[in-house]
Amino acid sequence: MHSSFDDNLTALTDEARRAKAIEARQQRSDRSLAAALSGTFAGTLVELAETQAPVTIRTRAEHSVHGTISALGPDVVVVAPSNGPERVLIRRLAIEALIEQGPGHDRSVEPISTGPELAQLLDGYSEERERIALTLSTGNRLMGSILRVGEDQLVLRLDGDSDTVTIPLFAVDQVVLAR
Repeated sequence: MHSSFDDNLTALTDEARRAKAIEARQQRSDRSLAAALSGTFAGTLVELAETQAPVTIRTRAEHSVHGTISALGPDVVVVAPSNGPERVLIRRLAIEALIEQGPGHDRSVEPISTGPELAQLLDGYSEERERIALTLSTGNRLMGSILRVGEDQLVLRLDGDSDTVTIPLFAVDQVVLAR
């Protein structure tokens, strides 16, 4: 009977040690990731998204979007504008500057996870034939409804027209859901 108690105590102690070891590894991993992201543009985007700090994002087409970063994808930043209910999708390559407009909340929130790519987000909107406003890398603007999205292109039916236009996704800097 005494050995059964010792065995149970040893098993319980071993389990506690394993749990502590796992937690220590996770903390080291979190610190390594934070250190790797520190000082990088991607790290700054993650921090701004997690703290919900108000920002102004300036694009190469000389547009500015004010709001908070609500999601991040490998090639896209999703912004919830401070002056409207729509969402704005900005291609990361189109961002020229980030202006922090004050502190966000503390960092006791869930870490932000990387979301879908621009093409996947747009494909989701195509099912409802969402109306969007596009800003291209040249500064040109187009408005219309999404007909379909391919791997690297977007087909848009232009507003007030029966014309459709096919746009390579690399040329899209910004998408505003026009709702």
